[in-house]
This record gives sequence, structure tokens and C-alpha cells, in this order.
Amino acid sequence: NWDDLVFECVKRGLAGIECLSGIPGSVGATPIQNVGAYGQEVSDVIEKVRVLDRETLEEKEFLASECGFGYRASRFKEKDNGKYIVLEVVYRLIKNGAPQIGYPELEKQIQEKFDGKPSLQNVRDLVLELRKRKSMVLDKNDPNSVSSGSFFTNPILTQKQFEALQKRNSRHKGYDEVPFYDAGGNKIKVPAAWIIEHAGFTKGYQKGSAAISENHSLALVNHGGTTYDMMRLAGEIQYKVKDKFGIKLEIEPNVV
Repeated sequence: NWDDLVFECVKRGLAGIECLSGIPGSVGATPIQNVGAYGQEVSDVIEKVRVLDRETLEEKEFLASECGFGYRASRFKEKDNGKYIVLEVVYRLIKNGAPQIGYPELEKQIQEKFDGKPSLQNVRDLVLELRKRKSMVLDKNDPNSVSSGSFFTNPILTQKQFEALQKRNSRHKGYDEVPFYDAGGNKIKVPAAWIIEHAGFTKGYQKGSAAISENHSLALVNHGGTTYDMMRLAGEIQYKVKDKFGIKLEIEPNVV
């Protein structure tokens, strides 16, 4: 269990994955998705991954540099999709290290609450609090937490694509500036939640039995319906975003 590992590492004073608290799933899934949140990604600390080849039943090891890590991507999700079963992941963490903060929302709260000098446990507790506020921690008392997390990935754009987005956005009355982050390699990351909201969707918007979470624009919630309801809502969001901003939103969960 991934969060059990984060809890244990924080307890032992091992820094490097404290911002990844509260993410549901298994440790072995983290390199497949290159799981990330609040400024950290597992690719920052993964040393190597041991796998089983499903066809030959041979075990192999891949160093981090061989895993093809990218934004929510790896060789295990893309070119080798379905080829391997992850058996073991080795992480290189920092003993008695300071928390690694690289996310503006989290940094702001840390400055306010801990004067910019938090412990690993402080950061973990704050991340869990922020995630719960957004219904991104499983909670039987919160119907909005029944989701698969972020349904769309944040678009990664070239400079030319970003300029085109800014131009299209500026045509709309009362527009506000497009938020963005450096994605490395001269690429720019734009928050999908901002795009969805500015395409005309509000939190809580519902179509049939599927709805956008009341607490997070990126989460789609199933209120007792079918896969068809979910995909119909996702398709509507993709269509309106494409029509208004010229951007195709990519679905993050695997559709089986």
C-alpha cells in the first residue's frame, strides 16, 4: 500500500515522498504512472525497478534512466504497456532530510502555519488536509471522493501552442490570464482544472448519473450510473475545451 510506505518513511525521517501522501494504490503502480502530486514525482527518487516479463517469466531490472519517465508516463505505461509486472521498486530517500517543497499552494500554507520550517510530518498532515478538502482522499462520508482521482492530465504545450491558447483566451470578455508552469524542455504545463472551468463547467455539474466533483474540477464522480454516463460527460468536457481553446484533454485513467 503506497500511503503506508509514505507514512513509514515520514516516521523514519526519510525525505523525498512526503508530498505524495494520501494517494490510493500500490507501491508497484507508482513507477508505471510516474505518480506525482504537490511538486513531487516518484521519478525524482526511484533508483531502479525490478519486473517480471509476462511472456518469458524472466526477471529484469531497469535503472531509473531506462524507465522512460515523463509526466504521468513511463515505458511500463507506453511502449511496454502490459509487458511487465512490477515486483520491486527501490527509492533513494534522504535520511533526516528536510521536506522538499515545490508547489505554490503548499508553500504558501507552510509559510503561514510553520513559518517556512515544517517537519516531514507537518508536510504530510498538510497534504492530507489539502487532499481531503478537494475530496482526493477516500472517505466513506464524502460522496465526492468516489472517483478515480484526476480524470484528465494537465496539457503540456509547446511555446507556440501556449501562445495560441493565450490568444484564443484573450478573445473572451472579462478574461483572466492563463496560469502556467515550466514543464522543462521548453514545454509549458497548463492546469486542466482551469481550462475546464473556463470552458464553462462548474464544480458539481451533472449529466445523468455522472458529475464533476463539487470540490475539484478534475475529478468525475459516479453517482450510481454506468461507464457510459462517465464517458459521455468526459466527452462533453473534451468537446467544449477543444471548441473554445483548441486543446485536446487527455484522459488519465485506463478505460477497460
